[in-house]
Amino acid sequence: MSLNHYRSYLTTMLISFIEWFDFLIFVYVFIQLFNNSEIVIFQKFGILISFFARPLGAYIFGRVSLKKGRIVSLLNTIYLMSVASFLLIIAVFVKDNLFFCVLITIIARFIQGIALGGEFTNSVLYIFEIAKYKSTAIAIAGLGAGLGMTLATYAPNLLSRIKFIENKIIFSYSISIFISIIVIFFRKNMIEPIKYSNDISNKISNNNIMLTLSVFKYVFPYVFIIYYTLLIFPEYIQKKYNVSPEISEICLTYFSFFTTIVPILFGILSDKIGVEKVLRWTNISIILFIPLYHFVNNYFVQINILSILVSSYWATSLTKLFSKSNINQLYMSFPVIYNLLVAIISTQIITFFNIRLEHDFVFSFFLILIFVLSINDNFRFNKNMVKN
Repeated sequence: MSLNHYRSYLTTMLISFIEWFDFLIFVYVFIQLFNNSEIVIFQKFGILISFFARPLGAYIFGRVSLKKGRIVSLLNTIYLMSVASFLLIIAVFVKDNLFFCVLITIIARFIQGIALGGEFTNSVLYIFEIAKYKSTAIAIAGLGAGLGMTLATYAPNLLSRIKFIENKIIFSYSISIFISIIVIFFRKNMIEPIKYSNDISNKISNNNIMLTLSVFKYVFPYVFIIYYTLLIFPEYIQKKYNVSPEISEICLTYFSFFTTIVPILFGILSDKIGVEKVLRWTNISIILFIPLYHFVNNYFVQINILSILVSSYWATSLTKLFSKSNINQLYMSFPVIYNLLVAIISTQIITFFNIRLEHDFVFSFFLILIFVLSINDNFRFNKNMVKN
């Protein structure tokens, strides 16, 4: 690979890092600007706004990638995220006026959702498109996002020496804007894979329907495990193992860091022995994990197994999905489908784990569903889909 390939990797990773750090620092730091009674409301409302905005951003920037080019699309997401960061800094200065502070915060959060919806899926597709070793490339594509998530989850501890929350917020988002400027400087070295097309059909074809089913099949495993770990696991171990909230936060930071680095190992392995083999053994491991989860009452063992499964699924499932699909159709449809599925799956996780059923039963049900999807022929790709 050329030097420009490596520069493209680095720039894309920095973009992902900034966007995920900005997106999550809102949850872990910014909401502390409000009092305790308002924090829970703002946290849930902020997540809800972003879930509405992400599919919209995916739709917009998926088409920008085809009409104007991949690099233009990725850079516009970083511009938007920088605008959102600047607005959140302004919100700090008008915090005494609750109405304007909340209004600016809502606008900024919506912009963040649009930017993240456009960036995440498009950056993964971009790196896949220019790479020689596809599984390793996808694993590397997740490196920036993982580092951003890790730093955001650990930010409260890193910023503990800064006394005032206002200064913590200003410092965090100022660093983000500074890194964005560096990314913009490197943009000229990014590789544009192909000539883009201005002729895009917005009609949903049978291929789009088959693609939706296939995206669900390959995306569901790691999306479920990630959002289960982020949304359910901390409270679960606090209740079952009587651990402190601080310990559960450390588990999340560990999970974020683990799933940042280890997918690269699975990516390298997949490129050497084949994606099919690694994915097959991962699916078998899902079933083996069910009794292990029930009988090994140790949250550290559980978080490690969850981390390994996510790492393997991330490196293999998207590689298989992308390899069997037309790249232009992926840019047009995959970002929207992916973000809609993430919103639906994460909502269902919260719903199922909050109804009057035992946690272990619900968790086992979802793991069995993942295994069933892996062997269900009804989710096979349409043979007429053209490989790019």
